[in-house]
Amino acid sequence: MSFEQLYEVQDPEYNLPEAETFARILKNEFSRYAEISENTSRVENSQVDSNCEEKEEDVEEDYFNAYVTDAIKKLKNDVELISKIEKRGMTWRGIVNELEKRLPDFIDPEEKNSIAYSNVKNALDILFGSEKWDTEKRPSKSGSGQTLWVFIKKQVKKSDKVFNLK
Repeated sequence: MSFEQLYEVQDPEYNLPEAETFARILKNEFSRYAEISENTSRVENSQVDSNCEEKEEDVEEDYFNAYVTDAIKKLKNDVELISKIEKRGMTWRGIVNELEKRLPDFIDPEEKNSIAYSNVKNALDILFGSEKWDTEKRPSKSGSGQTLWVFIKKQVKKSDKVFNLK
């Protein structure tokens, strides 16, 4: 006997509500914690199928990218922190910690650290511009080894340039 002959369909008319699955519970929990901006909400994506007909398809939010983007936006809005980085610079580790603090609490702490560490360059590019910051190694305060520092490059004014015309 086939499966269909052995078991009767529980909802042949599809009138019952959707099943409460673990995936649905996780999705609801994650979306509840995220402070996702309007641009990361559900978008209607127009695609063309093989018959050259347009069809509307819902595209799921990319929660991971939304969390990272939200954390970077929170960094950008921290005027005191941005000012500190612009004036004195900050250690790479310090920026990792600041980004990590702004990621959602439900993310595992080790994973949170890894996510923050791998997104520092992206965050700095967004905050200051890709060619407007740099790093340098400086002696560590503990005495052994060196610490990687991030600093903002000074803008060269046209009046500061010296032209050598011969």
